[in-house]
Amino acid sequence: MDNSDCDQSANNKSADPCAEDQFPEPVNDHIDFYKSALLHIDDFVSFLDRGYRYRAISRGYLQFFNLKAEDVIGHYAWELHGKERFSTRLKPQLDRSLIDGEEVRFSTEIISPAGEIRHINTRNVPYLNADGAVVGVVINARDETRVWYAEHEFRRLIDDSL
Repeated sequence: MDNSDCDQSANNKSADPCAEDQFPEPVNDHIDFYKSALLHIDDFVSFLDRGYRYRAISRGYLQFFNLKAEDVIGHYAWELHGKERFSTRLKPQLDRSLIDGEEVRFSTEIISPAGEIRHINTRNVPYLNADGAVVGVVINARDETRVWYAEHEFRRLIDDSL
């Protein structure tokens, strides 16, 4: 596995965010609870640690992408999304949360496993430990394709009536 992306981010911090021991014990103590709770959520929710490794994933995410939990949990984001997409589209957004501690909201398009364009609204929220240090990011993404098409149809109808 190539950790070059991870190694680059380590240069931005004094400690290597990809080191196995960087995931704090308080989060480790609760990770089974998070994993269990997320298996009941239909939105695309995931938890990534500072090394961009998936630690928990929601049922909605797994169902949409036709995956099993073991296909995702413990794997790095670039393994699932490809190095190119990870480096150019995902990592910059994740780093705003993981490095800068910023809550990030953005919209994007993805191609579903069925080949359909889906419009996704995403919110990345830094996960802080008891000392206030960012130890991961909670990602909540929602498929808003129906809303997107309804808004565009509404705008078209208004434009046509003018």
